[in-house]
Amino acid sequence: MTPQICFSTLENYAALSMIECGLGMSVMNELVTKGRQNNVVMLPLDPPQSITLGIAVPSIKAASPAVRKFIAYATRILKE
Repeated sequence: MTPQICFSTLENYAALSMIECGLGMSVMNELVTKGRQNNVVMLPLDPPQSITLGIAVPSIKAASPAVRKFIAYATRILKE
């Protein structure tokens, strides 16, 4: 069976708005949908899936204070 795709977007929030209007469905990760107030049904995948995010810096010691603060923030937020 091949889906009949009439509309598509690479922008997640536009996709959620399209879904709210009854224009289809999408598979998204929780980082996109977490905390968003919308009028869509979110169902978990079975079996559950996960993604791995990474960050690379030449030297954490040589990184600017803003970069170090961002890494600490991202690490804390993504562990929740």
